[in-house]
Amino acid sequence: MLRFCTTIVHPVVKYVCPVWHSSLTAAQSEKLESLQRRALQIIRDDSNYDMRLILAKIDSLKDRRGELTAWFFKKQVLPANSLLNYLLTTCLLVVVLY
Repeated sequence: MLRFCTTIVHPVVKYVCPVWHSSLTAAQSEKLESLQRRALQIIRDDSNYDMRLILAKIDSLKDRRGELTAWFFKKQVLPANSLLNYLLTTCLLVVVLY
């Protein structure tokens, strides 16, 4: 059941999360987390959510979305040859000048 959750459910929930992660409200983030909380409760009903995460050796969805967003930024935006880097540098320069 845990394998099903990590291979089928997680990819759907985390799909393009670097795009929408920062715009989630706390309620939306909690609803997403409740999916994993419920799945882990079905798999292991003997402990609280944090302990289930540790026993299953997985991160909370919020933490994982943050990691994926940071990875995306590092790989796609920060490289000097990235168009996004050029746009970001230009935007920061405009903000600093004004």
